[in-house]
Order: sequence, then C-alpha cells, then structure tokens
Amino acid sequence: MGILLTVIIEIAIVLLIHFVFDFKKMSKVLGFFIILGIVSLSLSLIYVFRGYNIDFTSLSGIFEIIKVYFSWIIGVLGNIKDITADIINMDWRP
Repeated sequence: MGILLTVIIEIAIVLLIHFVFDFKKMSKVLGFFIILGIVSLSLSLIYVFRGYNIDFTSLSGIFEIIKVYFSWIIGVLGNIKDITADIINMDWRP
C-alpha cells in the first residue's frame, strides 16, 4: 500500500513539473535530473521508514520523520566521507 501511494505521488509530481515548467523549454538534462531526484528521494524514504511506525498525520510525527530521515542522510554522507578518505590513503603502487 505504501509503495503504491508513493508511485501515485511520484506520477503526480512529475505531471505537475511537466505542466508548470513545460519540458520543451527546459533542458532535457535538467528535466532528467529533476525526475531522477524525485524518484531517488521517494525510494530512499521507502527504505528509511520501512521499519518505523510513525504517525504521518500529526505534527510530532512529521518532526520525527524529518529527524529520522536527516539522521539517515548524515550517516550515509559520513560513510561516503570515510570510504573516500580510505581510498585516498591507500597505497596504489604495485
């Protein structure tokens, strides 16, 4: 049910962007990145909140959503930083 709702919201957002910005005037690359960002955001939201039981209708639930999602984003970015630092510090000579 949650995935179906997310797909419906994605389709509505893409149609809204299409009618507001008119893709003929906008660069195709920019339009691609906007749609890619929307899809990535929705998939990450599904992944992050799969194990949580959060009330989406209350204000405290919305704040909890924001807190959990941004803590997850900060964790992902921290892992990317650690991996990049390890790659830079590796001895690449044979």
